[in-house]
Amino acid sequence: MPHSSIAIAEKPRLPRLAFRAAQKKQPAAGIGDDLQFLLRRERARADRTGQHFSQVLFNCARINAQTFYDAVQTICRRVRCTDEVRWFEDFKIAIVLPDTPSEGAWKLCEDILNLLDVPSDQLSISAYSYPIEG
Repeated sequence: MPHSSIAIAEKPRLPRLAFRAAQKKQPAAGIGDDLQFLLRRERARADRTGQHFSQVLFNCARINAQTFYDAVQTICRRVRCTDEVRWFEDFKIAIVLPDTPSEGAWKLCEDILNLLDVPSDQLSISAYSYPIEG
């Protein structure tokens, strides 16, 4: 089975699990078990090809359950089929963006924020790129 069909098959499950986790006020355990593997794989690919990759973290700890569900739905609709959406830790959603420098990662963040109606003090975002630019 090609990898892209695995990623597409997993993305529809994330919002349902995220909503259940938000209702229970705890993260849905086990969703992000392979995040470390994804980051190691992308770093190896970047080292081999000279391309960039980025990771974006959305900290959703301060938003209510419905807004959290909306945020997860928006993120899953907005990402490319090559991007990977996973749990990072308590109410943090990680997106691994292959072949994406920091400008592209921040563009994704802006696009998602424009689609959401969340006060800026309730949703914090971090973006990291490899290799480190500068």
